[in-house]
Amino acid sequence: MANKYGASRPARAGAKVWGAEPGATRRSGQALPASSHAENLRKVLLAWALAEIAPGRLVPWLPVAFGFGIVCYFSADREPVWWAVLALAGACIGIAALARRRAIGFPLAIGLAAIAAGYATATLKTARIAHPVLQRTASSVALSGFVEVREERERSDRIVVHVHDVEGRHLAEAPNRVRVAVPQGHGTCGRQLR
Repeated sequence: MANKYGASRPARAGAKVWGAEPGATRRSGQALPASSHAENLRKVLLAWALAEIAPGRLVPWLPVAFGFGIVCYFSADREPVWWAVLALAGACIGIAALARRRAIGFPLAIGLAAIAAGYATATLKTARIAHPVLQRTASSVALSGFVEVREERERSDRIVVHVHDVEGRHLAEAPNRVRVAVPQGHGTCGRQLR
């Protein structure tokens, strides 16, 4: 008597009878698939990769690439020259604009441009806020300027002075702003200091 799978002998209780897959060949009593497992794995991975690079799917990776450019800036051995980094970022953006019709080249060029833009942003920010810094503590300095910020502390106040004029030893280059500890109540914001 034939069962629903087409087997001519009766199936045992709990046993399933599977028919041969279409396109399968028989060898020593076993059904072998026509394509290997490696080929199936390759097809699945390719389908996943194509789904990941579908339009709009790589956009969330742009901030990651931008942040990676900033990390590259902080891992550099020395301070990069701002104009060279800006030229590199411009060139990468230009390459991305030229590669916009390429299926593989465009996402790679956009990622590279985001990395270069992050690197350039960190470099330009550092160059913009660069200012002279005292290499050691200076004492007995004549200072005149404008009090910008006052911080109240337990024993003394700390003020930040926008410097107009400074005279003293060990000052190779005068800073724009200095932080000074003064007795309480002597550093009022908005006051001229001599």
